[in-house]
Amino acid sequence: EPTSPEFLQALGFPDTLDEALEEVLEEEREAREAAQQKEIIKQLLTQLTARAPLTIPELAIDAAIGHEWNDVQGRFLLAHGIPAEDRDAAIRTWLQNPALRTSVRQQLHEGVVVRAIVEHEKLNEFPKADFDAFLASSASQMGAERDRVLTELRADSKLLRDITERFIWIRAMDFLLDRATVEELPA
Repeated sequence: EPTSPEFLQALGFPDTLDEALEEVLEEEREAREAAQQKEIIKQLLTQLTARAPLTIPELAIDAAIGHEWNDVQGRFLLAHGIPAEDRDAAIRTWLQNPALRTSVRQQLHEGVVVRAIVEHEKLNEFPKADFDAFLASSASQMGAERDRVLTELRADSKLLRDITERFIWIRAMDFLLDRATVEELPA
């Protein structure tokens, strides 16, 4: 019977309407907390970069945009035989986009500031057990087996480096959040 508790349980639904409402409210609360944390991190990074003036070279911005363009479009266009002049026109569009340049400049500035904090606070030095716990948690969130993820990481040094950098970034954000003073403004 499609409305029976057994049928709904088999599909992964809660037993009762109250339980379903509790789950929805919990998911909403978690989403709200995640959005709030994201906004706090954005504000922290904005304040930190304002306190650490830095001129990002235009060539660095070009390189970062070029890498992103290659990941998003470049390889695809090349694989599909798009002529070089059309690929060049496509990347020029990205390189000449003022909003993109501003965003990339800010991201690079944030990266330099966070890297300085990481090195000063030695956040890139951590117990292997912490990294293993991060991998296990990440694998679980992706629905993958921890051992399979570890095997893939051992086989792909670039992937391991990228995930390690992500772990260090998360450690840095946690470090900053732990020290931040957040003021709630009246609505």
